[in-house]
Amino acid sequence: MKLLVTIVDRNHGQKFVDILNSVPRFQLVTYGKGTADSKILDFLGIGSPDKDVIMCLVQDGDVEGIFEEFRKHREFIRHGAVAFTVPIKNIGKEFYNLIKALEEGNE
Repeated sequence: MKLLVTIVDRNHGQKFVDILNSVPRFQLVTYGKGTADSKILDFLGIGSPDKDVIMCLVQDGDVEGIFEEFRKHREFIRHGAVAFTVPIKNIGKEFYNLIKALEEGNE
């Protein structure tokens, strides 16, 4: 299992949430704010420091397919989206049971 983190400009996150909703998963959407100043943002062409941050638990085998779907959408290319995974190891039994219960509630 992995934690998939997707960061995209504010108000462009819904497309990624829709992709992740194609298979029931536990996910959290929150707001983020970048720390780069305006000169750096302008130089890199990144745009607004206001971000949507989507965190989602995914199975290892699903990661490449999700990334392929992300790359098909202009929001990912044009709005400076970043997506990466972090392996989840040694997850506690209580947390695992909570995740499973939340997943079953989404079905």
